Amino acid sequence: SSCPIVAAVYEEDTIDIGIINDQNKGILISSSLIPMKASKTSSGSSIFTLKKEQKIVEVVTNAEGLKKLQSCRKRKIPTTGSSI
Repeated sequence: SSCPIVAAVYEEDTIDIGIINDQNKGILISSSLIPMKASKTSSGSSIFTLKKEQKIVEVVTNAEGLKKLQSCRKRKIPTTGSSI
């Protein structure tokens, strides 16, 4: 199955990132929770636990988009989404 890239975010300082799936569930996390991968063979980190056939449809970093996700703040990853 193909996995299209929904977003790529560059950050110099810690920022909040909101992720929304096609079931209108989302998470809001701090970028500091995402471990940096340093080796050539590392494959990435699981952040949002999805059920089969679910897809990520939006990633937000702007203040307006993050406002609607405040109730979805998570402190650990991987995590499941909360209803928006």
